[in-house]
Amino acid sequence: LAIDYHQPEVGVESVDPTCFGRNYFKSAEVVDADREQVLADAAALKELATDYYRPEVGVESVDPTCFGRNYFSSMESDESFDDNERKTVFAEAAALKELAGDYHHPEVGVESADPTCFGRNYFKSAQVDADREQVLADAAAFQKIATDYHHPEVGVESVDSTC
Repeated sequence: LAIDYHQPEVGVESVDPTCFGRNYFKSAEVVDADREQVLADAAALKELATDYYRPEVGVESVDPTCFGRNYFSSMESDESFDDNERKTVFAEAAALKELAGDYHHPEVGVESADPTCFGRNYFKSAQVDADREQVLADAAAFQKIATDYHHPEVGVESVDSTC
C-alpha cells in the first residue's frame, strides 16, 4: 500500500474475477452510465494524485475571472492597489512554492542562521544536558520511523518469538 501511494505512476493490476462481474438487475444503459461516471471519477482522482505528487509541474488556469478588474473604483487608486496587491500575491506564491518544495523534498534539510537557535539558558542546571540527550534520542527515533515509512521495500524484522 505504501509503495502504491509513493509511486502512483505504476498503476493497478487486478485479476480478481469479481472485478469483471455484471449486475443483471440493471439495464445496460444504467450500467454504461455508471461505468462512464466511474471512469470520469478515476481520471479526476488520477489527475489530483499527479498534481499532489508533482508540485513542480505548476498550475494552469484560463478562468476569465482570474483576469478581472473592478470597474467601479477610480483608476488612480486602482493602480497603486493593483501594484501592492500584485507584490503581495507574488510574495505569497513564492512562499507557497518554497513550502511545497520543502514538503516534497525533506532530504534537503533546514538551514537557519538565527542566533537564538544556538543560545543556551545559563539559568538552568545540568538538567539541560539530559533534556538535550532526550531530544536527540527522540529525533533519532523519528528519523528511523520516517526512513521506514519512506522505504517500505526494506520490510520489518521481528526478534519476538511469539510473532
